Amino acid sequence: MGIVSDGQNTFYLAPFSHTNLNNKEYQGLRKFTYKEGELDFKQWSELIYKAYGVNGAIGISFLILALFRDYILNLTGFFPFLFLFGDQGVGKSNFINFFLYFFGEPNNGISLLNSTDKGFSRALSQRNNALIHLKEYSNAIDKKAVNTFKVAYDGELYTMAQKSNDNKTTSLEITSVCMVDGNELPTSEAALFARMIVLNFEDNKFSKESTEAYKTLLGQKGKGFCQITREMLKYRGIITERFGKMFDETFYQLNSKLTREMEMSDRQLKHIALLLAPVKLLQHKLDFPFQYEEFEDAVIENARSQNRLANEIKDVTIFWNAFAFKITDPIANIREGSQYIKDSVKKIIYIKYKLLYPLYVEYARKNNLNVLGESSLRELLTSRGNKSFIPNTTQKSRGDKSYTHKKFGSCYMFKYENLDGSDGISIGGVEINI
Repeated sequence: MGIVSDGQNTFYLAPFSHTNLNNKEYQGLRKFTYKEGELDFKQWSELIYKAYGVNGAIGISFLILALFRDYILNLTGFFPFLFLFGDQGVGKSNFINFFLYFFGEPNNGISLLNSTDKGFSRALSQRNNALIHLKEYSNAIDKKAVNTFKVAYDGELYTMAQKSNDNKTTSLEITSVCMVDGNELPTSEAALFARMIVLNFEDNKFSKESTEAYKTLLGQKGKGFCQITREMLKYRGIITERFGKMFDETFYQLNSKLTREMEMSDRQLKHIALLLAPVKLLQHKLDFPFQYEEFEDAVIENARSQNRLANEIKDVTIFWNAFAFKITDPIANIREGSQYIKDSVKKIIYIKYKLLYPLYVEYARKNNLNVLGESSLRELLTSRGNKSFIPNTTQKSRGDKSYTHKKFGSCYMFKYENLDGSDGISIGGVEINI
């Protein structure tokens, strides 16, 4: 009948009603059921950690965050995606399945290549505090899908007008967390990559211990892991009472510690703090298969690796990468004295930005990277935040950042460093063979 009672209240569960058994709209929701297996948290987490190492440890923390997502999103105002990157056969799909079984029987995942942005947006709003699998990410996905990722990070999907004669609207919100997998890193836009926590699955050769743990999980997953879900949900009171303070303390400690070592954005630091906070808070309640200190080191090192990748896909870096690539391409015909000149004494390179911009566009499009408009990119190149840019202090007219060179004319100046052992230079970390 699809009707259940807890003794005080009666509930109608539409997906399980006899009248809806043949309704395909409820097919996915019927898998959202309680399946009680044999493992407890301690046993399951040890297996995941043995099978996947650091990636498994981060997955455990992400799962805890998923169960309390409603409270945590309301507290922080954001919730990142967990992105699993690697070739086929490295264990990404089963990794996700080992977590999906906490919420009943897994669906096949939502294909980002074969779904519309509205379609997968609605799928993200069907369950609360659960886990959704978004599969087959590619940098070729529709631009609207990329924008959906960016707004979903803040908890919203899209706003639509109500069918009424007034100006009322309805907002669709994402209500679960997402694991995303793909053979390509989400580098089409720096803003998209910054909203991901990336796990790198690069080795398909497992030790005997990890293989045995993996096989045990395969044998247990069909029985369900929902009993562990129930085990963790009893700590909601601790999460709601103390998570906010723990998150803030962890963030400020990281900010003091890491910003002295390397340049890292507030968003990256918050992602690290988000992963660390539940483990730190529950380390005396749940039997984690690792010590907090080693988990902290692993999460920070994973963030450092992602930070290095993030620097490579910044728009300014892409411009200099395009310049470095095109200068070695005889077809591009980049010549000193035409598009640029180099002052080896002052260590300054002068460029004709308008002549180089079309080459940047061509390079970015061929590599499936985000293409900025001419004015937007120029603003980033000549902003105060770009440490390699040299502003023109002699120009009388305000707002004009260009420099007038006696022999070269109007141009922009950038400082560079010489590379050891070669004739090349480095600008903003990009090596250029000039």
